[in-house]
Order: sequence, then structure tokens, then C-alpha cells
Amino acid sequence: MKNKEINKRLANALGEAPIDLLEEIKSQPVRKMEEHDYITRQEPIKPRNIYWKPFFSAAAALGIFMLAFLGWFNQFRAVDSVVYLDINPSIEISTNKRDDVIQIKGLNKDGQELVDSIQYKGKDVNSVTLELLDALLEKGTIDERHHTMLLSVLNENQEKSRKQMAQLNEGIHNYFKGHQVKPIVLRQSIASTSSLEEFAEEYNISLGKMTFIKNLMILNPEFKVEELVDLSIHELIALSQKTGLDLKRILDIDDDDLRELKESYWDDEEDDDDDDDDDEDDD
Repeated sequence: MKNKEINKRLANALGEAPIDLLEEIKSQPVRKMEEHDYITRQEPIKPRNIYWKPFFSAAAALGIFMLAFLGWFNQFRAVDSVVYLDINPSIEISTNKRDDVIQIKGLNKDGQELVDSIQYKGKDVNSVTLELLDALLEKGTIDERHHTMLLSVLNENQEKSRKQMAQLNEGIHNYFKGHQVKPIVLRQSIASTSSLEEFAEEYNISLGKMTFIKNLMILNPEFKVEELVDLSIHELIALSQKTGLDLKRILDIDDDDLRELKESYWDDEEDDDDDDDDDEDDD
């Protein structure tokens, strides 16, 4: 077909086309796009991590639970202070941040027998200490001649350690106002070291008593640890008085207690002299 003929047919076809075709196209309803396609979208679509949502929710819930548990444990079950009461027996009392007793141990045979009779759960350290004093009086461990006790508090917070010692000291003295006993309470705020812990464990004594012995040896370097560990607190005090040591350099002690301590020591010395005289008379 010649080009001239093709062009003629195309022209005829265009002429036969309806003149309102453009208007018809304009009148057609336009369907709106529900969302952009990859051509019209200006930003790339981010994948929806729908499969991770349950995991994130569970992880968040677990995190909240763990924080709550740790807060509860730190407040109620974690050891905050350790109180050592040495009279012979030796008692170790562990408390939480609220000063409630969470554990009590006897550090020797007499101490173990004593703590078995104490109901400490849900009680604060002051109440438990008074119950221990009841038991000690009942057993005759504390009497008019044996009423010296060593109170030691272990806490990283020195201010709280001193506060606890002051409260316990006041409670002990108030307790004995109703008894024919004048307590002598020697107090010390202590720190734990690996060497002190090893010695205390080796000789089966409290960390408080071991600290006291160490400080006595500092005041008198002639003392030997092997000679001191088997002595009671009463005997250690008597030894310190006999050798002229100033206990106020290593212990907190009320002036009234110090006077009572010195009087008790001299009374014991007089009793010992009387016993010696009696023995000589018998000979």
C-alpha cells in the first residue's frame, strides 16, 4: 500500500470519530486511590513489625516485674546490718533496711541453744534483742557479777551503724531498770576484712569479738591472739583493767558503765584475794 493511500485512510478514520469522546472521558467517575502505590509514594513504607509486638510486651512486663522484685528484695530480704551481741554466748543478728530481723545465729554451742527458743520473724532488732536478754537472764548467763556485753554493729553506712548502736544501747539499759542488774555495754562500729573474717571463722568467734581482740593487741602488742580468743568478754575486760589499758580508745562506753566496770573489776580482785587467803588458811 502506498503511503499516500495510508494517510488518506487514517484521516478518514479520525474524521469518523465521535466529537464528544473527550467529554465522555471527562465525565467518567474517578476512583480514588486508597493508598499510594510505589510510584506516587514519596517515602518508602516501613515494614510493620507485627510479629515482634507480643515479644516486646512480654519483655516490658518482665522488666517491670524484675524491678518490683528487686525493690522488694532490697528492702525486705537483703542484709543491711549485722549486729553481734557477745556475752558468752555469741549471737549474730542480720537485719534488713527496715531494721527487721531476717536471720539470727548462735556462733557457739550456747548461742545455738539460745537462738532456737527465739521467734524472730516479723520482729525488729530491738524487740529480738530484749527477748534474748530475757532468755539470758532466765538461764543465769547474766547476773549481778556477769553483766558485761560487747555490742558490735556492721554496716557500710557509718551514720546508720552509730544510730543502731545508740538505739540498742538505750533499749538494753531501759530493760535492766526493772532488774537487779546494772549492764555494762561496750560498743563498737566494725568493718569486715578478709583477714578478720578468716580469724573469726578459724577460732569460732564473732567478727565483733575478733575486732575487739585485734584492737586490744594494738593497745598492748604483747598480747597473743591464741591467748585471748578463749577468754570471755568479762575476762577480756578484766585483763584490760589489770594491764591498765584505756578501753575508751577502742570502744564507745558510757561514763556510768565505765565506773561500774572499774568497780566490778576491783570487786572481783578483792574476791580473788579473799579466796587466796582462804586457801592459805586451809594449808
